[in-house]
Amino acid sequence: MDAVQAQRAEQEKTLREAQIAKERAEKAEQKRIEQIRIEKEQLKKALRKERKILRDKAKECKYFGNNDKEVLKNMEGVEKLCEIFTLLELQDLNKRMLEKGGRDIFLAALKTADIKIKSELDELNKVQNKRTDMKTEKQTK
Repeated sequence: MDAVQAQRAEQEKTLREAQIAKERAEKAEQKRIEQIRIEKEQLKKALRKERKILRDKAKECKYFGNNDKEVLKNMEGVEKLCEIFTLLELQDLNKRMLEKGGRDIFLAALKTADIKIKSELDELNKVQNKRTDMKTEKQTK
């Protein structure tokens, strides 16, 4: 009887240890997921802040335009920058605009954004053309 009880006690102890280890792993995973969520929220908040700074600065400077057509074009440009630029790029742009003024830096940033968009479109077109070429080759075989 003692051997059976000892074996049963050992099995129960092993099960408890396994359960505790499983609970610890689950808690660690939950903590990691929560940390990722917090980091994402902080990133969103920082992006929102930098976008607002850019929008406010552009609005304050009448969107760096000399006439209504230019103002409208630059309003669209501000939104383009807000969508295209990363957090670091927006922070750098806002810093440079505060330090050195705005119009020239803003227009240079717009050119950078246009180049970035063009290169991304070119890359997408290359991928699309490769897929089309591969399909054509398979169909001709």
